Amino acid sequence: MESICNLQRVEDDATLGNTPLWFGEWGLPTQFQATDDFLHQWADAQKLAYSKGKGWIFWNFKVEISDLAGDLARQWSYLEGLKRGYFTKDPSKLNDPNVCDPFRTQPSS
Repeated sequence: MESICNLQRVEDDATLGNTPLWFGEWGLPTQFQATDDFLHQWADAQKLAYSKGKGWIFWNFKVEISDLAGDLARQWSYLEGLKRGYFTKDPSKLNDPNVCDPFRTQPSS
């Protein structure tokens, strides 16, 4: 959370003239067994960071729900994330616009 909440990529690229910046193919997977509460925060923190640019693309819109796929949809399917409440119905909105406040190590712009 600290890394994503302090992401300066958009500002740094703008300084170099590398604009517009789009973020693509991000998801909710982690390298640990994330709780639903964490995934709510993780989704908002990423949307907050990536919305500083011209836009973002979540990977993937829909993942098959089957025994073979297991629990992949929980962290890789936008539709499943929407169903579970990780995402807001309006993609431009956040569940918690202050999600990054406890993790910021530098002032926000």
